[in-house]
Amino acid sequence: MADSFTSSLQNKKSPEPPDSSEYDFGGESQLPPPPVLSEEDERKLWRKIDLRLMPILCLIYLMSFMDRDEYHSDSSEIRES
Repeated sequence: MADSFTSSLQNKKSPEPPDSSEYDFGGESQLPPPPVLSEEDERKLWRKIDLRLMPILCLIYLMSFMDRDEYHSDSSEIRES
């Protein structure tokens, strides 16, 4: 009985892994194609992105600088005591 079980396992072939082209990594097949922009439209888009991001990034940079400055002033007061 054990011999028939092992022989049936030996007769079965292991399934081969599918080709990598069959995988859909990240759902790329469901994404729409990128828009085709003229040079002027692309320039306008980058300008719009810049105008929306730069104020936020400048504020974050300023707050980071102020936080470091506050840290250094606190540490110098501790040393003087």
